Amino acid sequence: DSFFKKIGKELGESILIIDEGHNLPKRCRDLLTAKLSNFMVERAIKEAKKFGYKETEEFLAEIKDILAGLYNGLGEREEEKLVGKEEFAKKVNEIIGYEQLVNDLEFIADEIREKQKQSYIGSVANFLDKWRGEDEGFSRIFSVTEGRQPLLTLSYRCLDPSLVTKEIIEAAYCSVLMSGTLTPTLMYKDILGIGNAVEK
Repeated sequence: DSFFKKIGKELGESILIIDEGHNLPKRCRDLLTAKLSNFMVERAIKEAKKFGYKETEEFLAEIKDILAGLYNGLGEREEEKLVGKEEFAKKVNEIIGYEQLVNDLEFIADEIREKQKQSYIGSVANFLDKWRGEDEGFSRIFSVTEGRQPLLTLSYRCLDPSLVTKEIIEAAYCSVLMSGTLTPTLMYKDILGIGNAVEK
């Protein structure tokens, strides 16, 4: 929307050309997916400590404990499991009100960004905000990657790229997807939510 405002054009009067169209579903899924890992939380804790946010440091340590609890709850041979939206939100609510925590973290992240380019606290706030999103087209998964220190990741993972592509493709005057490997085309038509497709 901001791009079209800048150039003074309308999407409905534009021909949308997407090169390497076979990459579009994955790119859209990745853009709509949010992740929270123990490493990210550890960096956020260091950031809170660096800037003197003691209470935030404690809240973040408790979020790290929630991830550790999900890890301890995995079966012996499990590497991942589904996590209910409310299951995680309830545990966060036990620390402090969910909404208040998101707002507090966002406020602190804005203050930190005035001193440095990015904020890990902001990344945690962004994840917590997105976690409250829609269920349809998404999956909530906890996974572990074993290593010297296990990587624990909670994901709000997009499974359906058409949630974003369908509306844009339908709004454009027409769309052209190009690729040497856009096969099977019916599959791409389906997962991108393309209505009337012509194959060339």
